[in-house]
Amino acid sequence: MKSPLDSMQKRTRRYWYEDGLSELAGGSVILLLALLNLAIARFSPPEWQGLLSAVVLPLVVIGGAVIARAGVQRLKERLTYPRTGLVIYPRPRPSRRFRTAGIALGTAVTVALLSSLLGAAQAERLLPAVTGLFTALLIVLIGIQVGLVRFYLLAVWQTVIGLLGSWLALPQPFDLVLFFGGLGAGFLVSGALTLIRYLRNNPLPPAGHEDQP
Repeated sequence: MKSPLDSMQKRTRRYWYEDGLSELAGGSVILLLALLNLAIARFSPPEWQGLLSAVVLPLVVIGGAVIARAGVQRLKERLTYPRTGLVIYPRPRPSRRFRTAGIALGTAVTVALLSSLLGAAQAERLLPAVTGLFTALLIVLIGIQVGLVRFYLLAVWQTVIGLLGSWLALPQPFDLVLFFGGLGAGFLVSGALTLIRYLRNNPLPPAGHEDQP
């Protein structure tokens, strides 16, 4: 049985996702990764592709995360807080970070086991499905933490994308383009629909209403 404190903490965490802005920001960064993978494959010399991927993509992930976080905060100040108020969020607990790292480690271990049991070629074909499944698990954990059904739907979507990637057996880096493109598109659609519904259900209060007795 959940305590009132647990329910309050879940509502507080859920509020960060109520407007869909975090999904829009995260989906934009992920989709950018897909487009960069495609651009590197199509427009860079083959001998430069490995180096560009190793240097550019991590920079985009780190820089994109910082910019996205700042952008979400600015947009919340303009769109969310004037409508439904400001909530101060606690810093993420170390256990949550360890859980994310554990899922990433589990993905790597699973891939290594598949390689040893099935061979490199078969394991490479199953890699999109395995990665999609572990990514879906991470999304499910977010859904459990905040109590929002749309994250379970996103997990199903990403599982389908992973299975599709294994079925198509696309060559590198087009397998990554499909994986990141599907994940980013899913978050963008989810965030956009959520934001539209949030703005419709929470119009701005009339100007000067706080001054009325």
